[in-house]
Amino acid sequence: MKDLIRRVDLARNRLRKARYIAIELLLSRIHPKRSLRILFSDQEGAKHLIQKGFSRTRHEVAFGEFTRSSVVEYDLIVPLTIADIDRLNGMRDLIASNPLPIPADKCVRLCDDKILLYEFLTANGFDNVVPKTDGALKIPYLLKKRI
Repeated sequence: MKDLIRRVDLARNRLRKARYIAIELLLSRIHPKRSLRILFSDQEGAKHLIQKGFSRTRHEVAFGEFTRSSVVEYDLIVPLTIADIDRLNGMRDLIASNPLPIPADKCVRLCDDKILLYEFLTANGFDNVVPKTDGALKIPYLLKKRI
């Protein structure tokens, strides 16, 4: 019985997803906005999924390195790595009107350092969302850059 319920839930979720995608595609076709030229980071693992997601839209999707000349050619820039965010932070004058806000270098460094982020959250009144530890690491654990 549990297996049947699980299969019904999976089928229902697939139908919801298909319905959502169909509605969004329809809205994107009839909406008066123009199509966008979108440049994504050149990440091999993500290309297929991104291309598939945009395959039935009118948007033009490209993958490449973020240079001053490539950034001005596109309507929307989407960095997929921290290195690409760093590169874009070096050309803030060109990305000021990018529809997707690019986080400042200080924010990226903060979020990329677990201890620094926890200290910042605690100092700013968000200590209730910081996991409590006694400093001792118990196996198994995930080792990050700074833990």
